[in-house]
Amino acid sequence: MSYLSDLPQMEAELKQRLTRDLAEYRAQLAEVTARIERLDRPVAGDASLDAVADSFGPMGRVGGSGRHGQALNRRREQSLTRHMDRARTLAPLYRQQVSLERVIASYESGARERRMRADMAAAARVRAAKVGDRVFDTAYGEATVIRVNKKTLTIRTPSGYTEVRPFHLVADVLAPVGERMVAHDGND
Repeated sequence: MSYLSDLPQMEAELKQRLTRDLAEYRAQLAEVTARIERLDRPVAGDASLDAVADSFGPMGRVGGSGRHGQALNRRREQSLTRHMDRARTLAPLYRQQVSLERVIASYESGARERRMRADMAAAARVRAAKVGDRVFDTAYGEATVIRVNKKTLTIRTPSGYTEVRPFHLVADVLAPVGERMVAHDGND
């Protein structure tokens, strides 16, 4: 079957996949946001520890060698350790939340769909490549197709190196040299 005859089915599958993926990303975002809210709740602090932090700077150390000063310093150190542990737990969750928000924005703006359509079209052009076509390989750059197989293309680089490459490693078929797009300066 040709690419054009499969196009309506591919369009429907693409729409279903995009909808399913978007719902999955939204569910993941809701889960991450709930975990962040659960972990980032203000903790009822010890009033005396808060007063020490306000009075003696960020480390909240009290001078002196008395028993009460040492106990207060120990409690303050434990409190700081808890805060740092919580920050270590929250930092990756915040990064994941930002990442998911970017992905969802990409889906909602249609950018993801345009990219997937372009990738599908490029893959179809690669599968339809013929001997003599110029292709862009992910590892070797521009190359010439010298043989077409069921799952691979055999390519030759400008330096003469020949290798069998699976379709997924060949990015696209390049337009013939005479038909390549030329930058237009608008002065015509």
